[in-house]
Amino acid sequence: MYWEGREGYQLKGTVTVETSGQRYEDTARWIDELGVKFVLPLKSKGAIIFKIEEIYDIAPGANAGKQLA
Repeated sequence: MYWEGREGYQLKGTVTVETSGQRYEDTARWIDELGVKFVLPLKSKGAIIFKIEEIYDIAPGANAGKQLA
């Protein structure tokens, strides 16, 4: 679910967790940089990849529940 103002969407799809490979390495580097920037002990354990397969309108109104993509 995602809301911004009065607009709302439900996202459906599949999720995978990567703990190795280029996407994981890029994410881990980004998290390390954030940790340095904010002086926090951050450490990445994995990259969550969300493949969106369906999007629904959940805002009140005539299109509530309608599949958008």
